[in-house]
Amino acid sequence: MPTVNIFAYQKNLDLHCISAKEAISQFLGFDRLLNLRRFRMWEFSFVNGSENPEQQINDVLTGSYQILNPNNEGFHISTIPRKKVDINAVFYVKVTTHIADTTDELLVGVNQRLGTVLTDLNKSILWEITVDMDHESRPIMEKVLEEKIVITTARDKGLLVNPLFESFEFIEPKKIIGA
Repeated sequence: MPTVNIFAYQKNLDLHCISAKEAISQFLGFDRLLNLRRFRMWEFSFVNGSENPEQQINDVLTGSYQILNPNNEGFHISTIPRKKVDINAVFYVKVTTHIADTTDELLVGVNQRLGTVLTDLNKSILWEITVDMDHESRPIMEKVLEEKIVITTARDKGLLVNPLFESFEFIEPKKIIGA
């Protein structure tokens, strides 16, 4: 079953992301944060044998407001363009909620309205965290990020994931970043 990822982002200021960056730097005291970006990650799964799923996704996104609002949201299909930064200093954290959402209704609506053959639709948040590595290895920095800014365990620890109703995973940059 072919799957296509969409990375939606705010065209204008992303106030949630700006607030998170300030809170991490100011309140959590994590001074190694260089940049923070937030994407809504959509995973579209198609019936086997679907012709040109990326074109169908483009039609879905430009033909309706059901997935995103093209007036204030942009998107990348399959990968995020590479920035001029050391790939070893970039970490991707995928956050998935365990609260029931409306993607089943959305899936039916998109298939009916646009005649697509989507079999599954998943939504999550993807945080792009760029840090000053300061000669540390990726596994060590992942552990530092997990403990200091990712998992909320106390008022002064963590921010991006509430473990009561969310789970997370680190994703390798080469699976997200384009050439």
